[in-house]
Amino acid sequence: MAHVPEFLDLPIDRLMTRRPDTVGPEDFLGDAAGLMVSGGYRHLPVVDPDGRIVGMLSERDLRARLGTELERFAEAGRQLLSDTVESAMRPNPITVGRRAHVREVLETLIDDRVGALPVTDDADRLVGIVSYMDLLAYVREHAPAPPPRPSKRGRTSSAGARSLERAPRELRKSTQRARPRGTPSKKK
Repeated sequence: MAHVPEFLDLPIDRLMTRRPDTVGPEDFLGDAAGLMVSGGYRHLPVVDPDGRIVGMLSERDLRARLGTELERFAEAGRQLLSDTVESAMRPNPITVGRRAHVREVLETLIDDRVGALPVTDDADRLVGIVSYMDLLAYVREHAPAPPPRPSKRGRTSSAGARSLERAPRELRKSTQRARPRGTPSKKK
């Protein structure tokens, strides 16, 4: 990415997920697990009734508690699923303010070895969440296209365009050759 300094100086509110789904500390682990599975989330902010961040529940926290794969959380014992989010969440999570920049977020993610950070306003109310995946998605979306790479035959491939043009003809040839055994040919 040619413009790394500009990326590092971006305000995080341009990359964060706004108004993420949340759970409360008194919610059931089973409900939180269901929300994570249905939403495809790895992290859920835990908020109090005023929207202030009080914890973070991660897929890793649930695995440690439920001892199973995410898709099988629903099969975990009823007792565990009826425990509260508070029993498994990480209290007082590290947060970043909405005015933070990518550089600060990256440093925090790496130094503190966390996968996501709640983003808060001046009153510590949740306004978003930013994960390492959000940062990678931004880089992928804004990175320049890769240069053509040499093919195995030493020629430069322009994103496979030539091979795509040849594919139908080659595919026809290969399917004609690959008849199931015992199938008579159409030629007589």
